[in-house]
Amino acid sequence: TTGGVVAWANDESKMDTDAMEALQQRTLLIVTFIMGFFVQLNISRWWNHREFLRTLHGTVLDVLLLLSTSGATQEQLQCVARLGLLSQALLFDECRGTFENAQANGAEGPFSGLVKMGLLKEQEIPYLADRAQKAQTVWLWIASYVKLWLNDDKKAYKIQKRCCNGRAAISAIRTQLGTQLPYTYVQLISVMVQCNHCIMGLGCGYTGAAAL
Repeated sequence: TTGGVVAWANDESKMDTDAMEALQQRTLLIVTFIMGFFVQLNISRWWNHREFLRTLHGTVLDVLLLLSTSGATQEQLQCVARLGLLSQALLFDECRGTFENAQANGAEGPFSGLVKMGLLKEQEIPYLADRAQKAQTVWLWIASYVKLWLNDDKKAYKIQKRCCNGRAAISAIRTQLGTQLPYTYVQLISVMVQCNHCIMGLGCGYTGAAAL
């Protein structure tokens, strides 16, 4: 509207639309350059989350593989598989804020869904209720079970190192989700995009009025 009013108040023969188009192109180039880094950073963070989840899944499978070749029973393997799935479920619940919002959980409590799925036992709930890092605590349980089940300390240590990888993957996801991008960087991008929209709107109105 402003561009159209300015163009209407001036002589069409004296209107320099080339300068306005050059300004639009330069502003768009700067915004595209800055937005490119911003989009790349967000996609990189998303891809890192995917890789950390892949590490978590792979660690569970590696522990099961090493235990099965070390003479672990079927019941012990099922226990590790259950706890591995439990750690992922707890990670998702922690990221959603399930344990922080007591009203949304209802009267059954935040662990009721995990109990119904068979991932968590009733007697295990007290050991998780007051923990800040519930998903990482489960890997402590797995490492303790490995030490208890295996008589060979070397094999147990090797498997426990894999458990550390699973715990580290969960910690990395929580750290990235809990660390926001710098406010000044996001504010700079927001201001640049808004300025670009204003210049584009002014330029379109100016050029359109000159063409009529």
